[in-house]
Amino acid sequence: MAASGDPFYEYVSKLAGSVVVHPLTFSRILVQLGWEPDPPSLGKNLFRRQKLFYPNMFRHVGRVRDEVGGVFPLWTTGLLAKLTSQMIRELTLRGVEAACGGGGASEKNWELNANSLKQMAQRCCYSSVGRSLAVFASYPLHSVMVRQMAAAVSHDAIYRGNILSVISEIFNEEGMPGFFRGVTVAIVGDLLALWATSFIAYAVNQYIIADRSAPDVKQVSPVIASFLVSSWTYRYGVVSTNLCIRGSSGLSLCVPYTDSVECWQTLKLAGGLSRGDSLFFRVAPQSAMAATRRR
Repeated sequence: MAASGDPFYEYVSKLAGSVVVHPLTFSRILVQLGWEPDPPSLGKNLFRRQKLFYPNMFRHVGRVRDEVGGVFPLWTTGLLAKLTSQMIRELTLRGVEAACGGGGASEKNWELNANSLKQMAQRCCYSSVGRSLAVFASYPLHSVMVRQMAAAVSHDAIYRGNILSVISEIFNEEGMPGFFRGVTVAIVGDLLALWATSFIAYAVNQYIIADRSAPDVKQVSPVIASFLVSSWTYRYGVVSTNLCIRGSSGLSLCVPYTDSVECWQTLKLAGGLSRGDSLFFRVAPQSAMAATRRR
């Protein structure tokens, strides 16, 4: 049996996990694109304030299943593109970090082993190079996945075939730029998450949990920091997902944003930068509340 520290074992485990949660990924991508088949209903939040809530993500998955025609397409639409994209990202990241001498994100708990702020910044720089190239290399197939998912629920005539046919469609319609729409936003969000998480964990371990005899407590700080930072950087993923399909005139879910700034501002005004960030308490934006009151 493979050891848990074996890179191949870890990679296969990640792929297996991706397969298991693929329906949720499918649903979240559609929510980020604004696909909400059910209207929001009135409810109360934890502070007993009245809000509009969309159905939880698991009910949304059920609606996606009904829309695409069963469990099999729910689990397979975009799956191969997703797994191939993850494989390219992982191999690129490991290759770049190996060329840089290691000390990046592939090293376990590397935030805990930095002896100085300078060493922390240096390791973040190594990881930044690896992550940027990994996102860039894997982004074309990520774009394929998003377009396949969008076409599946909107019943559009395009992007209905296998990976190669979808790649051909994108290239014929938009050329090479079609594969990289939103990649800059995706890279910025990834790097912001890396640096913020690393420095928060480093600061907590160096100045708050200064006791070297409490390594178990220090192991938790990167996890907590990552959770806190992800709630802030999630919006970059939403913008990137919407930009993925920006140049596709045949997708009914496509909004023809001029650029990333317009996309960001439009989603912000509509309260859409947090689309899909919660599994259960999915608060609808104020625009939905106003529309409900008018009805």
